[in-house]
Amino acid sequence: MRTILLVLAGSITTLLARAQWEFQQYFDGTDTAFGSLAVQFDTTVWQVGVPDKVLMDSAYTVPNALVTRLSGPYPVEPTAYAYVHVPMDQSFFNILAVQWMQLLDMEHDVDHGMLHYSIDDGGTWENALTSPYTYSLYGHDEANIDTLENGEVGYTGTDSTWRNIWFCMDGFFLASMGVDTLRLRFGMWADTVQTDQEGWMIDNLRVAMTIAHTINETPMEYAVEVFPNMTEGPITIEVRKEKEPQVITAVDVLDAKGRVVMHHGMAPVRFRMDLSALPVGSYFVRVNTTSASRTVPVIVAR
Repeated sequence: MRTILLVLAGSITTLLARAQWEFQQYFDGTDTAFGSLAVQFDTTVWQVGVPDKVLMDSAYTVPNALVTRLSGPYPVEPTAYAYVHVPMDQSFFNILAVQWMQLLDMEHDVDHGMLHYSIDDGGTWENALTSPYTYSLYGHDEANIDTLENGEVGYTGTDSTWRNIWFCMDGFFLASMGVDTLRLRFGMWADTVQTDQEGWMIDNLRVAMTIAHTINETPMEYAVEVFPNMTEGPITIEVRKEKEPQVITAVDVLDAKGRVVMHHGMAPVRFRMDLSALPVGSYFVRVNTTSASRTVPVIVAR
């Protein structure tokens, strides 16, 4: 497998004084003055340059973009990845935000673009679209999200509108886990049938550690909230942000007799759990954080 490495270097300190963005990669060679962001990719599928296709006829910021072949259809190949190595600085901020622009043109419900992240130097990979540790992932059209036969969730179909995608993680949680580099990978999977479609184009890749989240959040009534209170399985746990860094230290699900039937340790301040393995009935979800504790009743119903 052939790979190519792009590295653009500069001063993080200068950027912090001028803007929220710490790292940028527009794939144009001279577009980053303040940060450094490395992108490594399999050149048998992914290429950087001036796109020359029908739908993908121009980069979002000309001249260059990262695309599954600069001309013609994306190849019929096994999964090919483009890797992004995201350095982190937890000294100032609590949300890690990765942002990019994208176009899609894939065989719907068959070929997929997959987004994964790793917090252990690539030892294990989580699907960013389904991981309970993902703080938020938005900007795409939900019609372009589907599930492969093997259960993997990814991007599929055609979206000819440039989408501003945001993938966010809880920076304090990552710091508590000793993570100093988040690894992100874009994977293109295609079957053996060539449909002459153009694939996936990515441009204006940017990374920041921010104080506030990138979207408006509804003020929370309680320090810890659990919702919905009636569920077939999935619940979301959210902790109100305070001035001091905080994480969830433990989550216990108790049955009506007070017995712990599920337990989870350290988690980010927005976390999802699946209670579908539990029998129908009434439960209590007890959440402990570094600054608060709350127990909330939840009903599992089907």
